[in-house]
Amino acid sequence: MTSVHLSSPEREARPRFTCQQCGRGYTMLCNLRRHINRECGGKRQFPCFYCGYSFTQKTSLQRHVIAIHKIDVVKGMENLKWKLLM
Repeated sequence: MTSVHLSSPEREARPRFTCQQCGRGYTMLCNLRRHINRECGGKRQFPCFYCGYSFTQKTSLQRHVIAIHKIDVVKGMENLKWKLLM
């Protein structure tokens, strides 16, 4: 009896589901749907307060603010709250 290791070439599946917008391929339909919702088809409901660029995920906005604007997200949110209260 022979056994096939999970990482062997025989087990590697080829992408069967492809995003029509960007061409990225996925082996499972649920992963394609997640990609569409988060990347290519999702609503960009998290705009950057500093530059206006919008994101589909809050965590992506937070990474952007830290990396691009060099602002600590927690301190930036506190400043935003004060501006909104004034």
